[in-house]
Amino acid sequence: MSAPRAGRLDDDLRRTAWRIGLQTAGLLMACLLVVGAVLYVSVARSQDQQLTRSLTAAASTAGYGRDDHDRDNDVRQPRGGVATAVLDERGVLSPGSMPAGLPLAGVMRQVQASGGTNQRTVHLANGPFEVLTQRRGDDVVQVAASRFELHQERERILGALGLAGGTGLVLATLAAAVLARRAVRPMAEALEQQRRFVADAGHELRTPLTLLSTRAQLLARRVRDTRTPAEQQAALVERDASALVSDAGALVAILEDLLTAADARTPVPQEPVDLGAVVRACVAAAKPAAEEAGLVLAIAAPDAPTVVRGASTALGRAVSALVDNAVDHARSRVDVRVVREGRDVVVEVVDDGPGVARETLPRMFDRFASDRREAAPTGRRHFGLGLALVSEIAVRHGGRVGAANRPPPAQGAVLRLTLPAEAGRPGPAGAVTPPGSGSMDPAEIPESVPTPGARDA
Repeated sequence: MSAPRAGRLDDDLRRTAWRIGLQTAGLLMACLLVVGAVLYVSVARSQDQQLTRSLTAAASTAGYGRDDHDRDNDVRQPRGGVATAVLDERGVLSPGSMPAGLPLAGVMRQVQASGGTNQRTVHLANGPFEVLTQRRGDDVVQVAASRFELHQERERILGALGLAGGTGLVLATLAAAVLARRAVRPMAEALEQQRRFVADAGHELRTPLTLLSTRAQLLARRVRDTRTPAEQQAALVERDASALVSDAGALVAILEDLLTAADARTPVPQEPVDLGAVVRACVAAAKPAAEEAGLVLAIAAPDAPTVVRGASTALGRAVSALVDNAVDHARSRVDVRVVREGRDVVVEVVDDGPGVARETLPRMFDRFASDRREAAPTGRRHFGLGLALVSEIAVRHGGRVGAANRPPPAQGAVLRLTLPAEAGRPGPAGAVTPPGSGSMDPAEIPESVPTPGARDA
């Protein structure tokens, strides 16, 4: 995948992942708010009920320490921080240890007169108090307890809920973004693969479809021709029909290669392929176009088989793309050589064209990286896909591609396709470099980086 397209795909994935992450965070926040509210209300209600039970128990045990009801405020005080006041049947109020602002004498007299129980929250200078007033026999007892600790406990609960919820929210957002990115990536890659397949198909099928249409028109013209003798016309029609069938077969082969390349999971057929023979066939097919452009197209390959494993059709398309690319750029000559280097078989294509711009070299094998210093002699339109397909084919065959400019004073570019030789087959000593090829030391030619693409083919 080309760097620009990979960047766009990553941007789309990043935006989608964060969008899903934020949506998940919003949903989680709503859930946390509901759960937190229910928890807080439950705790607050439980605390209020517990406080009421404590006050009721305190009121039931409150009383005077002596039977003569002395006026010395000697009120028996319950434990647990509860203050008590008593109003006896004679209207004498014993405030006990009530805090400032208590007891509520008016409330006590009201309960004394009407009976029943009165409970309320009173806000005093030293904080809120829960006050319970009830009759006990002829007396009225009022008990009070501070709500300060309850409020502190509730604040601690709110703080803990906020901290836990906030931390969980951040972690959940990040986790959702990561998981969403992983979940969306296969779909994004499938869409990108579909776009690439359409682009590849348009690029690869343009020429064979044009040729097929031309042959069909010629065949139709032959059939309508009444001036040519019947015997000669039959031979011409048979020849054109055979060529039409051959072109249709080539078109089917290209489509099969495109479908195979479109699905990276499809295994490459592991057939023994004589790469030297493939290169010879590709050079022979490209010679008419080279001669028409006034170019010399030379090949040097060892007589002994240089065998690799893979699909011969796909490798032929890769070599053809390299040769066609060189023919499009060369001024006078293109040299192709096949050589065994260690455990590899190398196809090297050298042209004497303008070379490759320095800023283009790093993305030479990226898709849509066409960047010409001069127009190709053939005048054909280029889309920057040909060499990208070469790189993809090389990678799928366990190989690599590389590109460099020829060292001065020579001009032109050197493209290398390196494939692993079939194990167990001895390689030839090497191929003689054709005169004028300007072959370079392999160490001087940087291998392509993982993403495939093109000066153009």
